[in-house]
Amino acid sequence: MKLLNNLYEITSRQQEGTAHVYSVSLNPDCPIYKAHFPGQPVTPGVCIIQTAVELLSDALGSRLSLTEVKNAKFLAVLTPSDSNISVRLDKISSDADGRVKAQATVSSPETTYSKISFVCRKA
Repeated sequence: MKLLNNLYEITSRQQEGTAHVYSVSLNPDCPIYKAHFPGQPVTPGVCIIQTAVELLSDALGSRLSLTEVKNAKFLAVLTPSDSNISVRLDKISSDADGRVKAQATVSSPETTYSKISFVCRKA
């Protein structure tokens, strides 16, 4: 399931050196929030990871699929009412076998929600 324009929308994108920084807004009407959890919606960790993969695909202009999560730290609960959400993709590298490694930090000015190191393969 592609989450772009369903769970979240990109409100801006910019490059800072070798990092790609996306501002996103979460859609509180997304069906995921109705199930996770009714009355107290929380963004599932797997959706945060998938969002990072989709944004990395956008940044590189190449369709990617997740192959490995090396490390995922969920430091604060991300809810659809949180605003000024930023996803910073850095330490991006690729190898001759088509693997792409990256780190993602999901944050707002006040809070760091998650830090993820992951590996994708060009699809």
